[in-house]
Amino acid sequence: MQKYISLILVLFGLSIYAQETVLSGVVVDENNIPLPGATVQMQGSQDGVITDFNGNFSLDVNSDTTIEVSYTGYEKYTLTGPFDGQVQIQLVPSNALEEVVITALGIRRAEKAL
Repeated sequence: MQKYISLILVLFGLSIYAQETVLSGVVVDENNIPLPGATVQMQGSQDGVITDFNGNFSLDVNSDTTIEVSYTGYEKYTLTGPFDGQVQIQLVPSNALEEVVITALGIRRAEKAL
């Protein structure tokens, strides 16, 4: 009987340790304007969501998970658990995309005859 009680306590302790929680929040830019379409993903996993039109998201995560938030033109933001309540994530613009040059290769033009 003692063996079964200790086994039940160990299993209960493991279930509490790996318990999932809901992480919700909003992703904004440096001017506190919501960023629709930002990616909120658990690091090392394919599980993730995309923010809605108002920058809101909701994701089921474990308490010890690391979250990465990314958006085109902004630096990645990493958030480490434990998570509690609602979070506001402010992304910083990246200077990696300064300008874009478009060139046309292999286009031939015919001479115009008068």
